[in-house]
Amino acid sequence: MKKIGYLGPEGTFTQQAAMEYGKGQSYLYTQCSSIPELIYKVDSGELDEAVVPAENALEGTVNITMDMLVHDVDLKISGELILPIVHHLMARPGLKIEDLQEILSHPQALAQCRKFLSSRLKGIATRAVASTAAAAKMAADPLSYYGAIGNAEAASLYGLQILEEGIQDNDENSTRFIII
Repeated sequence: MKKIGYLGPEGTFTQQAAMEYGKGQSYLYTQCSSIPELIYKVDSGELDEAVVPAENALEGTVNITMDMLVHDVDLKISGELILPIVHHLMARPGLKIEDLQEILSHPQALAQCRKFLSSRLKGIATRAVASTAAAAKMAADPLSYYGAIGNAEAASLYGLQILEEGIQDNDENSTRFIII
């Protein structure tokens, strides 16, 4: 069985892309904690393939992916898919927007929601973390006052409530993922 990697933990947009790519095929899905880890594991043969983000409609090139493919490894791109990206603001049940002390998400997601953050969450600090699902997992801590930006699947997986839906700066937001 082929092993395919995605940026974890469970509930990331990269996992959604990997599942979409793998429909009808028999894969062993493996989560990794960073894009470099995914790329190096394919390069070393630990993974047969990986799904990595390459470009976002709002924020452009995912530099770490492209830089590594050009400078660090000799891998081929075997496929691509475009996934619509819809971001939601989520928090543990019972919290309201005014209760939030910090908003967590992947740097790309924070940038894709810049207008919402500056208008609706003015004065609330933001912090970049490894993935949107990692942010959701942290926000699920029963003692946290974190908000997270991520997808509806992450909210469901980690028992979070969605406080605001569709907070990305443009409804045409999408990411091109490549398979290496």
